[in-house]
Amino acid sequence: MRISFPKYTGDIPEIGHSIKTTAYVTPPQGPVEPDGFDFRRHAYFQSLGGVGYARKGFERIDAPREHRFWKDRQRRLSIFIAEHMPERSLGFAQAIISGDRLNLSLQVIEDLRRTNLAHLLAISGLHMGLLTTVVFGLLRMICVIIPIGHIRWHARSIAAFGAILAGVAYLGLSGNSIATQRAFVMIACFFGGVILSRRALTLRSLALAALIILALRPEALYSPGFQMSFAATIALVSVFDFITRRGWVTSGLVLNYITGAVVSSVVAGLATAPIAAIHFNQISQIGYIANLLAVPVMALVVAPAAVIALALSPLHLAPVGFWFVDLGLTWIQFIAGYLADFELAVRMIKTPMDGVLPLFSFGVLWCVLWSGKFGKSIGILAAIIAVGLWGATQRPEILIADQGRLIGVLSDQGRALSKEKGQGFVADVWMENDGIKLDRRDAHDLWQAQNHNITHIWSKKEAAKTRNCDPDELIVSQHDIDILGPCLVLQKQDFYDYGATYIVWTGEGYVIEKRVDKHHAPYAWQPTSKRRQSVRADQSD
Repeated sequence: MRISFPKYTGDIPEIGHSIKTTAYVTPPQGPVEPDGFDFRRHAYFQSLGGVGYARKGFERIDAPREHRFWKDRQRRLSIFIAEHMPERSLGFAQAIISGDRLNLSLQVIEDLRRTNLAHLLAISGLHMGLLTTVVFGLLRMICVIIPIGHIRWHARSIAAFGAILAGVAYLGLSGNSIATQRAFVMIACFFGGVILSRRALTLRSLALAALIILALRPEALYSPGFQMSFAATIALVSVFDFITRRGWVTSGLVLNYITGAVVSSVVAGLATAPIAAIHFNQISQIGYIANLLAVPVMALVVAPAAVIALALSPLHLAPVGFWFVDLGLTWIQFIAGYLADFELAVRMIKTPMDGVLPLFSFGVLWCVLWSGKFGKSIGILAAIIAVGLWGATQRPEILIADQGRLIGVLSDQGRALSKEKGQGFVADVWMENDGIKLDRRDAHDLWQAQNHNITHIWSKKEAAKTRNCDPDELIVSQHDIDILGPCLVLQKQDFYDYGATYIVWTGEGYVIEKRVDKHHAPYAWQPTSKRRQSVRADQSD
């Protein structure tokens, strides 16, 4: 189960602690609208049987009975970082070095999202590449210095093998996220190529990483992290391969590194922007400026300084590296906070119809993989069609939440809501998917100003009244009611087998267009009617 607690001021429990609390727990929630995101599927693959909240804190009963190797070391690394970093950048540093986001403030996360800098929180190729490269360089230097012939002759292979082992260790320490797994597989392919004297930094290694991750975690295909990570990497590998083949390489190591950081920020931002817009319904209009100002600092200052700090920790010189980490992260947080405050920093985007993202991805991949100009035109055409379908997407006119708790009617000004309070999560998702975010009070005022024949009943007192209705009316009630007339009525019993509902106006009356089937869909994460009946029988016993 996943339970949310209010702000906790005591000692943070470790993994394995037994705790005691009183919480309100429910099964994972289904889609808030037909064809919407199904949290039950997400919870199923995370082995979550229930979600809920507690009004008070919790009591720790006993110490962990068992220890987890990597989690214990991740916690120790977080504590080590906390001993050397100031509070202003502590949460950010722990997130990018150890994968621990406990001390990362919600305001920083929101600023990074609004400026399209949230990808900096992912422990991916930049961190993994720098760490393994430093390990490779040090080991190769040591092998060359050792006066033993066999070790000198195979210095590259020994150093590459040690770099792969360092990648394994960092994969475990950083939390084993999808982006880190992808980075590790590509790094392993790269250093495997060094051992075998082969070139390995190609799209083939990226394809191998995708196959391995999807074989172990097939549900990752639907996650934004997987899609954005691979989209950015495909774009970077393709662009830098094109630049190398054309000979567009500047002279000088430092200049190449700076140019590469700038190009990487632009390319990665362009590659991930459409996917971020589809999943999060927003496009950062100042994201490119923010990336140009922040990504080079992350690549040139923060990441190398973090590696240096960890490498110097046995000599008690870690504060030297962490000072530069704090300097760089303070700058990045300042850029994110300053640019995020602009009124036009973010533009809301409506959710596209099904098939837009697969078609768009197919078109882009076809352009990348196909070598002929005529073949590439097919991919470009597919991507253009996908963008056109996105623009032609029509959002549901009338949405009704599960159990009839909220009604939303779409208008040119935004979605009008039948209640000023309650069902906040549902209302936010509806408006985000519409691409028009209103204040809750403004949305309710818009409902009251509209001239529609829709009645929402949520109190038992109102539901107890017998009502007459006309064919052009819609009545939605959270309780069973008595209605006299030919209007469309949705009441408590109607919401037993069905959840969120999509209603359309035909010109003569309201008609149900689509509903969320609660119990009859053939998926393991959706309770069937038989399971529902067995649960009822157990409760009655």
